[in-house]
Amino acid sequence: MRLGFWAMLIWVLACGRLFAQLPSWAVMPLPPEVEKLNQAAAAAETVDAAARLYAQSLRFHPSNGPALHGFGLALLEQGRPADARRIFQRMDTLFPNDPAIQLLFARTTTRLPNPYRREIRQGLAAAQRVIEAQPDDPEGWYVLSLLWHLDGHYPAATEAIQQALQRTDPDLTSPDALERYQQQEAACHDAILVFSPLD
Repeated sequence: MRLGFWAMLIWVLACGRLFAQLPSWAVMPLPPEVEKLNQAAAAAETVDAAARLYAQSLRFHPSNGPALHGFGLALLEQGRPADARRIFQRMDTLFPNDPAIQLLFARTTTRLPNPYRREIRQGLAAAQRVIEAQPDDPEGWYVLSLLWHLDGHYPAATEAIQQALQRTDPDLTSPDALERYQQQEAACHDAILVFSPLD
């Protein structure tokens, strides 16, 4: 099940607690008209309205971090992961070495319907940078497991999901943790039986 736009936004804000302070792009000074558009987009009642307002804000200020962030999430919720991925890649260029952006880029890569191997490898590199910066981040490990799975490295995918579960719930016998692990492990093993050329 896809996360709703606002649920995704809450998840991103919660992930922000893993980092020492708000990133520079989130608190960058902006012209008043741009700030007003960003606020209107954040308060919009629909994802489509938010996307339009963020796009308008970006026309005024193309390196507008909050609008790029919000626009990327809106595109993802609209079912446009390739477009969202380009937005997060642009953010990574403008604001390098930010684990929160790299995690969004990696997670969005897992949503691509038919990813090329180079795209998977780019997502893997981003997820690995997140793990290096925040080794106790369960979300980073979980996204890494999905990308290893897409790349065909099923033992690595299983190891990564185990790392995620250890950081999410130390009791691997709990029903929720066990179910999540079993689902991911089954997906990894089932994929071995299917050949899907990605190059």
